[in-house]
Amino acid sequence: MATETNPTTTPVTKESPPVSVTQSPQPDVSAEPPKEPSPPLPAGIRLKAKLENDITEIKALITHPMETGMRLDPATSKPISPHFIEEVTCEHNGKRVISANWGIGISKDPYWSFKFKGGEIGDKIKLIWKDNQGKTDSIEVEIEN
Repeated sequence: MATETNPTTTPVTKESPPVSVTQSPQPDVSAEPPKEPSPPLPAGIRLKAKLENDITEIKALITHPMETGMRLDPATSKPISPHFIEEVTCEHNGKRVISANWGIGISKDPYWSFKFKGGEIGDKIKLIWKDNQGKTDSIEVEIEN
């Protein structure tokens, strides 16, 4: 309790107002089953090839960890081994259209899109990648309208 004097010299007592703590009722979650973790994404490549006005657009989503080798495993505090795609190639009817050299600067599960002139509906498009551990994956689709 603190005491002050006001200008009329009458003592004034300041008291802190009472504090009331109220807890919100907690929802009953015991009836809900425990949630299981989501399954990992399927490995592989999703590839679409679409023709529009003599231009073929390729869109690819590649499932890959793309580890740089610079991160530490939180469980062991040891470096995670590098694991990244080194080369990606796309072929149109067996002929190389584009090839790219990748490295640790590419994100996990990379998305790649590009266009090239030519192609016909039904032509074959093949995407192939190779990583620094010698693993490869490929997929072949037909150009759609």
